[in-house]
Amino acid sequence: MIHAQERGRPKRRKKIEWKLLTDLPVQPRKDAIEKIEWCALRWKIEVFHKILKSGCKAEESNCEPLSV
Repeated sequence: MIHAQERGRPKRRKKIEWKLLTDLPVQPRKDAIEKIEWCALRWKIEVFHKILKSGCKAEESNCEPLSV
């Protein structure tokens, strides 16, 4: 388990606190930081997919995947 808290004291909101479960090795501190960064990137990917689906109507397009 990785337990991470935001540094500093943000104004008008609570600190961000994550508890992440993983089966990947997390021995040195840098391994834990790497896994936290991966998790943070996941949210950017989620937003990207939301934009494709709702804003760009990607699922409604008539495009077919390219065959190789």
